[in-house]
Amino acid sequence: MRLNLICIAIVLITGCQKGPVSVSGVMVPLELLESSHHQGFDYTGLLAKALKNDENAFKELIAFEVQNDTTVANQHAAILLTVLERLGDETFAQQLGALSQDYQKQAWEELDRALSAQGKSLRTFAPATWKVLIHKGEPVSFLGLYKADDLHGTFMQCGQEDARYVTYDETGALQRNYIRILRNPYPGQSIVAEIKGYSLPYFGSLSLPDGFRGFLVITEIVKIEAKNFRNTCIPFDLWALGNEPFWQAQVSEAEGVIEFHELGVERTLNFPYVPMVETDSAGIYASVNPETGDNIELQVLDEPCGDSMSDNKYRFKVVIKVNGKSFRGCGLTYEDLHPPKPEEEPEE
Repeated sequence: MRLNLICIAIVLITGCQKGPVSVSGVMVPLELLESSHHQGFDYTGLLAKALKNDENAFKELIAFEVQNDTTVANQHAAILLTVLERLGDETFAQQLGALSQDYQKQAWEELDRALSAQGKSLRTFAPATWKVLIHKGEPVSFLGLYKADDLHGTFMQCGQEDARYVTYDETGALQRNYIRILRNPYPGQSIVAEIKGYSLPYFGSLSLPDGFRGFLVITEIVKIEAKNFRNTCIPFDLWALGNEPFWQAQVSEAEGVIEFHELGVERTLNFPYVPMVETDSAGIYASVNPETGDNIELQVLDEPCGDSMSDNKYRFKVVIKVNGKSFRGCGLTYEDLHPPKPEEEPEE
């Protein structure tokens, strides 16, 4: 009270204003001070105790509500990062590991915000803290389709087409091998991947896109290979293939794509998925890539088809036109390879 009266007197006499406060050498900005004051939150007191390794103060400081104020959020994030630096990675990780998932989530979000502003990652900056947040028990095996993009890849799990994840590759090798296998992939092209890692409902300050179940941290690559009709575990509507020249095409509603690849041509053509249109003589898929102008039409004839080079038999004959060039071959559905199991009759 006495200090407040002195400050008021000084303001009246000199016109001075409040400013940042130093707590053990850590500057707490004015906006953050004002926000904590309005909430009745003893920010400076808790910070002083947290810097001395007080567990309760550490917990309460993490729980501070930034109330959708970007400036305050950034300032609070920077101070939590300073606390990490002062306490040291091992001590900070130990205290964080004793807290509930909600506190860990909030701390990770703030640390990620502060480190991203500096172009750093938590994994390399504070590996012990990273391990506490990521490594929850033994890694779990996942099998499915992996796609890479500019920032984060995505993963679609076998047998659960709605189980889509945003990926973080802790190995650092997945993207490199993805390019090695596909050479010149189109955006969103997939490969078959068997990996191990951790599924998480949140990841730092990243927002989970609509349609995704969570984040997948990849800690080990078991096997990756180019996709074909024998190894893919995501159902497809049609897989067609032919020779002279060798080519293959896939139609997949689950992946939302029609693909065509001709051997010797580096680029796989891709088109938006469209449902099949039934005619008297054939089923037809016709699509145009709006970005490249490439076009494709697949005619699916319900006639047995044989591969002249392998003697393999398929269910359909397929005629394809790609940008006016014709290809002939055979086709099959996912159900042809994986027929549904007959339902067991109930016991009497």
